[in-house]
This record gives sequence, C-alpha cells and structure tokens, in this order.
Amino acid sequence: MAGSERRIAALETMSSAALKNEWERITGQAAPRISPAMMRLALAWQYQAAEMGGISPPLRQKLAQLAEGRTRTSEAKAGMRLVREWNGTSHI
Repeated sequence: MAGSERRIAALETMSSAALKNEWERITGQAAPRISPAMMRLALAWQYQAAEMGGISPPLRQKLAQLAEGRTRTSEAKAGMRLVREWNGTSHI
C-alpha cells in the first residue's frame, strides 16, 4: 500500500477534531466547516495531490475562469484572430 493509500485508509477512523487538526497541519489553513465525510474526501484529495503533483497552473486558470463565468482561454492556433475590448474599443 502506497503512502497516500495508508493515510487515506486511516482517515476512516479519525474523529472530527482529528480531521480538522490534520487539515490545518497539511494545508496551514483553518479547517472549513464541512461534514466529516466531506473532510475525509478533501483530505484524501490533498494527500493524492501532494503525491502526484496536483493541478497544473493552466488547468487551475481554466477552472477559475469557468467558476467565475468568464470566457475560456484557448491555445493560440495559426490563423486565429485575437480580439480584446478595452475602454469600449475592440483591438484585433
């Protein structure tokens, strides 16, 4: 069993207080106000992200844009027109 798999299995027996302490230990932030079941899922994700590298910066940017309802950023391709609007004027 890999390191993260052992830690994930151990989450099942941890109390709510222990889960919150573990969250604060690994993230350095106050524990969110979520159910113990959701905290176990969040901690499992943190363990796996630490072991496998987490989300890449470009994917993190795309997810943030989608969450905020902003336009998507597409990779530039030959023949593509780039259009930006600033102060009411479109720049091509």
